[in-house]
Amino acid sequence: MVSVTSNTVDIIDTATNKVVNETDVGRASHEGTFTADGKQFWVADRGRDTVTIVDAVHGGVVSTIKVGPGPSKVVLSPDGGTAYINHISAPEITAVDVKSHKVLHTVKGLGDSFSSDEAISPDGTELWATHKRVGLTSVIDLKHRRVAAVLKTGPDSNHPNFADTKAGSFVYQTVGGLDETVVYRREPGGTPHLVTRIHNSGHAPHGIWPAGDGTRMYVGMEKSDTVDVIDTATNKVVSTLGVGQEPQALVYVPNAAPAGSAANLGRQGLGSTPRNVSTTLPDGTPGETMRSGNRGRRLEATVRPVSGLDMIQLQARDLRPTTTYQAYAVQKDGGRIPLLSFTTDSSGNAAQVLAFADFDGASVSLASKGKATAQTLAQMAAAASAMHPGSDDAVEAADLLYCDCC
Repeated sequence: MVSVTSNTVDIIDTATNKVVNETDVGRASHEGTFTADGKQFWVADRGRDTVTIVDAVHGGVVSTIKVGPGPSKVVLSPDGGTAYINHISAPEITAVDVKSHKVLHTVKGLGDSFSSDEAISPDGTELWATHKRVGLTSVIDLKHRRVAAVLKTGPDSNHPNFADTKAGSFVYQTVGGLDETVVYRREPGGTPHLVTRIHNSGHAPHGIWPAGDGTRMYVGMEKSDTVDVIDTATNKVVSTLGVGQEPQALVYVPNAAPAGSAANLGRQGLGSTPRNVSTTLPDGTPGETMRSGNRGRRLEATVRPVSGLDMIQLQARDLRPTTTYQAYAVQKDGGRIPLLSFTTDSSGNAAQVLAFADFDGASVSLASKGKATAQTLAQMAAAASAMHPGSDDAVEAADLLYCDCC
């Protein structure tokens, strides 16, 4: 288990659900994977430009590898010989030899410099890297070490994963801003073909993983605290499961734990259902309306109980660039209570805005406070630079902490 804010990796015995060892690793460590023999765990350090190799048996750091700006995730080739790393500050994929810990090559020219997640095909010939901020997904031909296609997958394109079925080889891609999972048929070396769009039962599909036999795809609903079960033969949601708070990543491992191994498990976050409340933009129009052209909503608000308070999470798209907004909790009688203020980026977006308060409002509204001051913009840039000192590209604090992965 990777803890992004405490910069640690915990190895857990799935038979007893006890922590075997804990290791301090790099700054803002994000996602990683075990080597084929299970003896090492490789984790990407978003804030250090490195991959840290952890001794999964005894704990402790084996070594670190310099891989380039803002590494976000590590995946291994099916034969376990090559590690592939995507980045949040460079439009490239870095390939590392697992045995020698040496960088083999770099594939450049991805669709955007910020790639939050990636997945490798079961045959090891293809890697998909998503670009959440801009709604794109890069398809990398690993055999020829080139970008084969850049797909317009939609706002908040989150995680991809693969399913080989009787009908062929497919990629399932979650699109959080549309509440959809899109399905593509693989075309090795060429541009994949969009097969269908699956409307998920909840809000903001994020993490995704196939069953071992490829017959099911499991999708976490980040803002609904549920998991959808998709039948890959029909591409229909056949079941929905309640889970803990904010499921952002998901892994399915057949026979990872013996039957009935529920010892030492808790129920944190279970039963505390979030609410996705309506929103109003400064011009008085609804913010939560799903826009045409696969552009998503302009303003989303999710409220969930956390430790005696409510966590109010806002996400804004396509507002005025570098503008400061005041958010209010709107009461049933129309009264407004200030929640927080935030500033949009140069594209008019605010990926993840948080407030903690006792929320008893019926909705959330925004009011513009005008262009952000030079001081505010300088403070934002300084905070980003301080949290990610190894890169020339600006990275926001949320980039390091959340698989908002954005």
